[in-house]
Amino acid sequence: MPRISLIRTLAAAVGVAAVLQVASNGAPQWVETAPALAASASPADSPHGASLAMERSYAVAARTPKPRPSDESTPAPASVLKAIRSVPAATLNLVGPGALAAGIEIERLSGKAVKRGTKAVLFSDDEAWCPDCEANSWALAITLSRFGKLSGVRVINSGTYYGVVLHHNPSYPNTQGLSFIDAHYKSKYLIFAAVVRSDRQDRSIEQLTPAETQAVGSFDPRHIVPVVDLGGAYATLGALFSPALLAGLSSAAIAGELANPTSALAPYIDAEANLLTAGLCVATGGRPAAVCSAPGVRASAPRLPH
Repeated sequence: MPRISLIRTLAAAVGVAAVLQVASNGAPQWVETAPALAASASPADSPHGASLAMERSYAVAARTPKPRPSDESTPAPASVLKAIRSVPAATLNLVGPGALAAGIEIERLSGKAVKRGTKAVLFSDDEAWCPDCEANSWALAITLSRFGKLSGVRVINSGTYYGVVLHHNPSYPNTQGLSFIDAHYKSKYLIFAAVVRSDRQDRSIEQLTPAETQAVGSFDPRHIVPVVDLGGAYATLGALFSPALLAGLSSAAIAGELANPTSALAPYIDAEANLLTAGLCVATGGRPAAVCSAPGVRASAPRLPH
């Protein structure tokens, strides 16, 4: 298959921001093409109101930016925001790879850093009714906070659709998590692109673009959610620990355990954050050094597939 490159733009006022490269081996890689602009804007800053263009070809008409329907989330309490933004480095180092089980689904994509002078793109694809997505959201937020400033985060619970309508057993009803539907992100190292496909009743909110569909389909043919693409270097499929661990816990209770390395949840949530960070550090070329050289990240790096 010939190498394909697609350009994702943030909005007409911002201009071209990132390139999604799908190489002959099928590995997608998002890279920023306008480094000076991306520090002040990201796909999450103009939620999915992007256009696409074929490199060396022609631009496709931009989507009309419009507010997305609600995913039934609510603004996160200040205490929850503070907790996910400020997990102590000492805690993350003590947790290291934690208690994550062997055989968790991590895919090696390019396994390489983006080009010098560009930013890696962390791409997230989830659904509001999905308990695995809610479980996964905590580590994702911690990881993003290590590379930049995350705001606009909301809290959500998965409801009962997974069990009542899809008849999945166990169904992990009302799993508490975080929503990135209105998230904003600023970072010297990353762009954050979050897609929330449906609300808690599986009513459509947004769809993947053709470029995103091609990229995700190259490593997720089973259509597992959540999907997290770590800068085109690695990707995770599904939750890396069971949502059963969050059963009966409020968002405040979950957030309250993140800073304590001996809590019931830190060996899972903080450990996943270390693993996601290790994957992103490959994509960013080891930047920022203080994060990528942290003992907890280094201890988690061997879990990445080679």
